[in-house]
Amino acid sequence: MVALLTAWPLSKYRMGDLPGFVWGLEKSIAGKSIIGNAIIVVLFFLIVDLVTWSKHYLLHTKALFAFHARHHQFANPTVLACFSVGPLETLWTFGMMLFEMLPLAKLVPLCIEQQAILIMLFTILNIYLHCGFTFDLIEKTLPKLFINTSGFHNLHHEKTRINIGELLVFWDYVFKTGGTYYNKEQFEADNRSLFPDKKKKPE
Repeated sequence: MVALLTAWPLSKYRMGDLPGFVWGLEKSIAGKSIIGNAIIVVLFFLIVDLVTWSKHYLLHTKALFAFHARHHQFANPTVLACFSVGPLETLWTFGMMLFEMLPLAKLVPLCIEQQAILIMLFTILNIYLHCGFTFDLIEKTLPKLFINTSGFHNLHHEKTRINIGELLVFWDYVFKTGGTYYNKEQFEADNRSLFPDKKKKPE
């Protein structure tokens, strides 16, 4: 489904009929301005994450959870959980790509190289969120930038109704759906079955 959603605008672009995407920063809405492009990146993340937060929140309601339940069969997720997503959720998540098909996209031409890098970063982050492991440096750094982490997302898979954000934790704090900042000792204490008792001597 992702391939189909991507192929349509890319085919239009190859035919010269997709002015929403341009090659090179100088042709984009922000031009070569470092500040302008930084603002575009921040807005991109905020808007995309607000859409995905709203989608994710709705998928956790009783009416729609059946479409998302398969993803939550992974209480302690592995990377495979990234790909355990149904057709409705896939369309809902990646359907934003079709914005470039609208005439309105001509008003906000985006640098295709910049967008490709952002999408790759989103993919890498998504894999980390579902890898089942945490790295202290990442867990201590990313939350300060309001970026989601494996520790945050593990709590979501365990509790299901907290830490709804997918890219960022910003909207979780705005809408009060966020858990506490990740704490390795507390996380291990809350999930003792996942961690061997370090003090217990082997029999």
